[in-house]
Amino acid sequence: MRIFSGLYKGINIQTSARLTYRPTKAIVRKSIYDRFNNLESKSVLDLFSGSGTIGFEALSRGAKSIVFVEKDIKIFQMLIKNSKKFPKTNIKFYNMDAFSFLKLKSNFDFIYADPPYGKYNVNLLVEKILGCLNHNGVFILECQKKENLNPNSKTLDFGNSRLLIWEKF
Repeated sequence: MRIFSGLYKGINIQTSARLTYRPTKAIVRKSIYDRFNNLESKSVLDLFSGSGTIGFEALSRGAKSIVFVEKDIKIFQMLIKNSKKFPKTNIKFYNMDAFSFLKLKSNFDFIYADPPYGKYNVNLLVEKILGCLNHNGVFILECQKKENLNPNSKTLDFGNSRLLIWEKF
């Protein structure tokens, strides 16, 4: 996977077919950043980070800080390795469960969550995340197309994946 645009355009992000995660497809990432391309000076939370592609793309597009949260230790180690390609940046890492992290009560301008399909109570996750979203912030949840969630979001479908988007004004 490559960074699409910005300061770090073209940098390769390591992924692994041997690890148990599902990288966000390029078409989905492109759609997100076509809609929300100005992340200048924004604080970003990448929950269920995987290889970190979403957060690193935000960093490349001017985000002031990125927080990565990844529970799986092997995936977390790959995330740390990928971060070495982005020196002198404001990145924090948490090797913990998303719900445990959300209890820390930090707030962000842009939040992206891509939980493993079918393993979390997505409605509860949305409720907790919306409580961490700053005024004028954006929260994007990637989930299965069949998920039945709060209708107060915008919806974009890509094959079996669905993006639900909340903007807080």
